[in-house]
Amino acid sequence: MGVFGLINHLFNFLLPALALAMLLPLCVRWTSMGRGAALGLVSNMLVLTVVNAAVLLVGLVWFERDGKMLTYLAMAVAGASTQWMLLKAWRT
Repeated sequence: MGVFGLINHLFNFLLPALALAMLLPLCVRWTSMGRGAALGLVSNMLVLTVVNAAVLLVGLVWFERDGKMLTYLAMAVAGASTQWMLLKAWRT
């Protein structure tokens, strides 16, 4: 596999994590809960990207293959839980 093939595989592996990390904070900011966010938008996206990528990596190691729906479910739950903690939503 060449360099471009490796970059393509890594990008496609991380694309769901990046998409969720970009869309979740934007959608939350439209709600009343998102207006009191402690972190900035870019910081929030970076934290969610790291969390989502870590979940995808754990899913890849655990199942020994990429693309399992259980991994994507775990990524969505971990991303939503992280967003909930970043917003300190347990106080409201």
